[in-house]
Amino acid sequence: METPLIRRCPDGHYRRVIYDLAAYIADYPEQLMVAGIVQNWCAKCTALPEHLDGVGGRRTREFMHTLYGIDSDIVPFTYDFPRADIYAMLTPDLLHQVIKGTFKDHLVAWTEKYLAETQGEACKDVIMDDIDHIAVVPAFTGLRRFPQGRRFKQWTGDDSKALMKVFLPAIAEYVPPQLIQCVAAFLDFCYLVRRHEIGEDTLTQIEEALARFHAAREIFRDSGVRPTGFSLPRQHALVHYPRLIQEYGAPNGLCSSITESRHITAVKRPWRRSNRFNALGQMLLTNQQWHDVDVSDNIVIHRPMLMLDAERGYPRVLQDLAAYISEPSLPALTRQFLHDQMALDDSLPLPEIISPISVFHSASATFYAPSDLSGTHGVRHHHTFEIIF
Repeated sequence: METPLIRRCPDGHYRRVIYDLAAYIADYPEQLMVAGIVQNWCAKCTALPEHLDGVGGRRTREFMHTLYGIDSDIVPFTYDFPRADIYAMLTPDLLHQVIKGTFKDHLVAWTEKYLAETQGEACKDVIMDDIDHIAVVPAFTGLRRFPQGRRFKQWTGDDSKALMKVFLPAIAEYVPPQLIQCVAAFLDFCYLVRRHEIGEDTLTQIEEALARFHAAREIFRDSGVRPTGFSLPRQHALVHYPRLIQEYGAPNGLCSSITESRHITAVKRPWRRSNRFNALGQMLLTNQQWHDVDVSDNIVIHRPMLMLDAERGYPRVLQDLAAYISEPSLPALTRQFLHDQMALDDSLPLPEIISPISVFHSASATFYAPSDLSGTHGVRHHHTFEIIF
């Protein structure tokens, strides 16, 4: 990471290139772990955990020696890398900071608590049941139906994004205008930062939407829902989005949902297939088998294992078989086929077939990846049946 390498760039020119660590995608708990930050502190700035309503000074690797919210027992893995600053590398996380964090965990929960504080528990239950009528709305293009209302056993990012589209009209007649303005301002912010292309005008709109959201959310403090304020790390992270967008581009390309989808296939599904006892080895074997299946779909070695006995009554010499089935071109076609399969040079003569042959009316071949250590029985089998004669 200090010695330049000669690489060909997309424009066709060769340049000296030095590779650096540029970005690290992680949710808040992992950000704390890799950056060595204490819980409830911001990994991007020096704002105090009890005053996360605003922005603190920019956190850099020099703060590692000041214990300013730093866990002194943890040294970031980037410490010995030249020009690598873990605090600058941490990217915005739409999934956990915006979609599931501020919207689902904060605004949706706060709205229900607001109704309980202002209307009472009994009236709140009636209103929430009425809001759950989103379960019976007619199907419409681009909108998702919720057969169970809001009562999910486990929310996903897609669930939260779908609820965003219908949540505002669902609560409009039950909450005051300021709360409506709060949710609307946040949704404006959310949809703006989720764009694939963000320019200077969009950045201005993002900052304005965030300012409106911060002003309108005071209704939760005034009503007693959040009497201690809004010192919440995930919600505080929104104030860093304009600068991070300028540094890294649209957050859609750096969201933890990218790694979350891989986490499902590489960890969660293999875990469910294990017997939960010393599961790591079983999970690794499952991943290996699934990988080999994927490889076998693209690069396959054909190892036919004939599942049937050879048919009797046919000649064992190729020329005699050609005469028997009235196909005089069979020897030439067979020799040409072997020549092509063996990838022989065109200048070489066609191979001679002198060994006895057998005839199978139907054959079954099993295809498998050569790197499979557990044998062909550990992967999916592909059977090809064909009529030879």
